[in-house]
Amino acid sequence: MTSSAAVSEPPPTPAAAGLPDGRVYEQVSPARKNGNQAGAGARGANAYGVSSPDGSRVLYWNSGPIGEATSGVDNFSVSARSPGGWSTRAALPQPPPAPRDPVSSNDPIWLMPSSNLTSVAFIARNPFTPVALNFSYPEFAFASTYLSSEGKPAVWLGEPTVPEPRPALEQLENPSNLVLVGAAADMSVVYYEYYGTLIPEDASRRAVVEGGSSQAWGMYEWRDGRLKAAALLPPGEGEQEGKEDEDGAVAAGASVQPLSALPSDFDNQVSRSGNTLLFVSPSPESESGRPPQLYARLNGNRTVLISRSDVTGMPSLAGPDAITGLSTSHISSYAYGSPDGSHVFFASEEQLTANAPSETGLPPKEYEFNLATDTLSYLPGVVAPILASSEDGSTLVFDDAHLGEHELAVNSGGHVVDITILPPPGEHLGQLYVAPVRLSADAKTLVFHTNAPIPGFNDGHGFGEIYRYDLTTNGLTCVSCPPQGQAPTGTANLSNDDLPHATLLTTGGRGISRDGSEIFFDTPDQLVPEDTNKTRDVYEWHDGLLSLISAGTGTSESFFLDNSATGNDLFFATNADLSGLDTDGSFDVYDAREGGGFPSPPPSGCVTSCQPAASQPQSPPNLASTDFLGAGEQVSSVKPPAHGAPKPTLSRAQKLANSLKACKRKRGRSRRTCEALARRRYGKHLLRRKP
Repeated sequence: MTSSAAVSEPPPTPAAAGLPDGRVYEQVSPARKNGNQAGAGARGANAYGVSSPDGSRVLYWNSGPIGEATSGVDNFSVSARSPGGWSTRAALPQPPPAPRDPVSSNDPIWLMPSSNLTSVAFIARNPFTPVALNFSYPEFAFASTYLSSEGKPAVWLGEPTVPEPRPALEQLENPSNLVLVGAAADMSVVYYEYYGTLIPEDASRRAVVEGGSSQAWGMYEWRDGRLKAAALLPPGEGEQEGKEDEDGAVAAGASVQPLSALPSDFDNQVSRSGNTLLFVSPSPESESGRPPQLYARLNGNRTVLISRSDVTGMPSLAGPDAITGLSTSHISSYAYGSPDGSHVFFASEEQLTANAPSETGLPPKEYEFNLATDTLSYLPGVVAPILASSEDGSTLVFDDAHLGEHELAVNSGGHVVDITILPPPGEHLGQLYVAPVRLSADAKTLVFHTNAPIPGFNDGHGFGEIYRYDLTTNGLTCVSCPPQGQAPTGTANLSNDDLPHATLLTTGGRGISRDGSEIFFDTPDQLVPEDTNKTRDVYEWHDGLLSLISAGTGTSESFFLDNSATGNDLFFATNADLSGLDTDGSFDVYDAREGGGFPSPPPSGCVTSCQPAASQPQSPPNLASTDFLGAGEQVSSVKPPAHGAPKPTLSRAQKLANSLKACKRKRGRSRRTCEALARRRYGKHLLRRKP
């Protein structure tokens, strides 16, 4: 083990005024929102959004139906980009009519989108497919698991294949007794937990469930259109070989305490491909009296015991240790999986390999199981919890806690480097947290969010700040800390998942570009001179330069939501009018897109003979004249005047005046660019003199 203290780097430098990297505002959410908010709540917070990797889609929270959505369960929307603009639909499909009115407005309970946001798996109280339920049951309670693609009718993933499931579907003890565990990126495989019985493989648990236990959880896998048991025990497990444990199983990560789980708690318990599931069995909360063991279910057809001893050849005597992480929810986890599903990392006090220390006690020893070679290894110098890793697990970021002190460290190829100590923020400032933690694709850049008063960067106000660590130079810098001598006024956010109801999300935002050269966040602190409103705004850090993304004016906050993998798309929520057509004062979702903008609509009167104008990136902002289409609108959404009234004809002078008026809402370079473009488009003929 080699330790090396991080080197403090100079703070970021404010960039020139105006949007960086050729970005242009595009209004993503529809202008018509039925009085609701998109992306964030009217009084701040309640912000959530997640982008597809290519930035062509974004899923976000809204306070009620927006656009054309009217089903009553439209708390989430998906907007998709096309050459003509952004279009929006409800994330959940319309539920069929049911003899229960009104439908629950609190759906979904859980939400898990596919990587490209074309599909969502969700758990809901409303029946989303026709089902025979006893709606007159005095203590009626129902919830189940569904999958919908492109807003089409839902597929029922929780449909029983036994004639009498236990409990009966309308007698669900508590809707929280369903948990989405994870899925393949394309939703071809979905895993969830349920405390009841649904399929023939549940026969081993049925007696326990009928006896009143709500802790003998079943682990389910939906694959190739079929629901089957996922937590089947491997060969050598005695009478239960190839069956479920009678006391059930749960996923190895956040589902042990699901009600307070955050996306950062899931620890890759399901790999990106969906072909590796990590689970513990028997269920830790059951009264089995047996220690849970750690398993990996591979490709839906094979189970491997992970927590086994190479010394004795037997399962671990005490099983894996449940380790409390450093997220704000402080969820316990039994394992951390590499995102590609090839390696499993877990802790145990036992000596499970010949080269591991024989002493017991704290801290527990950390082990790595290679699923490709079926081998277990001891990891000297590495301790749990693991906070992030490279795709294949060859680089690990972890909390090197010893003697009650926390220190962020990284292990790359067996070489361990201490990054920084993590002092506690103080009893009156809450518990220490370090989450989210992001590694760039090449594992050379680490970005993390913490409320630890790291020496040399903040003075212990207890507010969370965002830090960047360069693994090649050991350079550490605070990206979001206010300038020297300016006290922070609140917490910066690298990812937003604050919702006004109990929806549990399995997917969080990125906050950094794939190569680590760009970092995106929001903060209430003024980091550049153009930010004058003394409230929360959105920023971009790019290769040492800080730029303001949101307006920086007005009285309301703006919230960073997510970014595309390359960083070309930066999604945020604001109630400022950045498109020239956003006049309702509600929060909207915007994309600050590199090279963004849309073509103007065809001239009035064209049907098929007119060709659309070539798509050209517009300089920010889009001009608010009658000849241009705002970034948040599509051609199909432009309606003719009411009662067939003729469209008023504006002179060039009027168009110039309107455009220059719109430009006054902008600032700095953006305003000058806007005015120059307006004069070039409408003013050149005004300068001609008659002979």
